Amino acid sequence: MVIPSWTVFWLDPSELSAQATISVTTILTVIAFAFAIQANLPKVSYLTFIDVFFLICYLFVFLTALEIAAVHTAGRSGKIARARRLTRLSRIVLPATFVTLNVLLMAYYFG
Repeated sequence: MVIPSWTVFWLDPSELSAQATISVTTILTVIAFAFAIQANLPKVSYLTFIDVFFLICYLFVFLTALEIAAVHTAGRSGKIARARRLTRLSRIVLPATFVTLNVLLMAYYFG
């Protein structure tokens, strides 16, 4: 569910409406899925693997929304080159960091 939020990195920075729609839809989807999963799990007083996983998912979907805002702000202020550079950087950094954190999470809980 986090991966579809990254499709905004391949949209033109001027398409704020499409980017915002994708971002908000993804945020709501992650929240709804987390609630559906949590309803079927026992209540415990500590963080489980799935809790931390969903926190990471929330973080990265939120970071994508922040990237959209930063790119749009840079574009509106005439810094198109900076906006495009941020988008290109985000295409690599956010997915790589997401994968790295999940590998570390799995190593911590299952290693």
